[in-house]
Amino acid sequence: MKEKYILMALLGGTLMMTGCDDFNVVEKEQYKQVFAFVSDADHLSDKMVSFDSLETTGYISISVGGTKPTDRDIHINIAEDVNVLKDYNAQTYDVNIEKYAHLLPSYNYTIGSLQCTVKAGDIRGDVPITIRPANLSPDTTYIVPFRISSYDYGEANPGRNYLLYRIRTRNKWCKGDGTSSYTMTASRRVVGDSTWINMPGSKVLYPIAKNIVRTMAANEDFSSNKHNLDTYGIYITIGDDNKLALTPCRDLELEQIMPNDSCYDAEYPNTYSLDNSGYVSYHTFLLHYRYKSNGEWYEIKEELRMQNTENN
Repeated sequence: MKEKYILMALLGGTLMMTGCDDFNVVEKEQYKQVFAFVSDADHLSDKMVSFDSLETTGYISISVGGTKPTDRDIHINIAEDVNVLKDYNAQTYDVNIEKYAHLLPSYNYTIGSLQCTVKAGDIRGDVPITIRPANLSPDTTYIVPFRISSYDYGEANPGRNYLLYRIRTRNKWCKGDGTSSYTMTASRRVVGDSTWINMPGSKVLYPIAKNIVRTMAANEDFSSNKHNLDTYGIYITIGDDNKLALTPCRDLELEQIMPNDSCYDAEYPNTYSLDNSGYVSYHTFLLHYRYKSNGEWYEIKEELRMQNTENN
């Protein structure tokens, strides 16, 4: 009988020791300071920068997890790592090289420091990055790739230790991500013919500079393919007086209809306006031009209209 009680006591002690060890492990894991870049599921962090400003400051952020705030400063060193971008392109686009994202040119950004500090008691630290959007194309995806290189405390999440900081551009009329879709109400005729053909549809505008947007002639299909843009692309420059200047991106034969032209229509005066209905406002472009396609000249009267979401 005595041996029975001794065995039970030994087993109880063993279970108690095991339970304490398990509790210590759980507690250690629960309170462990694990940090990672703040990004979406694809490790991307987007920054939209406006051509209205010569430069814009964004932030690269690192967040610390755990159930308890850190009781000391954590210093995390990050590094620009081109291999992060190479891996992203290969995994996302495979052999479609024309879709590959590009490194943001060095003259378009400045990073003040490559060390992120999460202060004691905080759960997040930021590193400022200044972006200069001049000459960035809406047809190119620009990225600055980063990786956590070292740290003095805690632990980096191995699955979230890299970041692709993606830059997109915008101006007052459109964004470079392809979401600025304008409703098109247009009519077309062959020059010299009296028959007009209606062309309802939609067109995406892209920002080129502070006061320049790009679109396609009439209902020509859009493609970021350089040949297609060179053939049918149109730049629209918006003046301070809201008058428009239409110019070809490169090869398009294009003529803007001017007031002294015999076919001038005052309802399509090549102007821009921000129309306000009292509740919502609309960007409105009224275009009148001729262009040549496959040896034929066409005359176009075109209204482009999109709700302004910035001030509504």
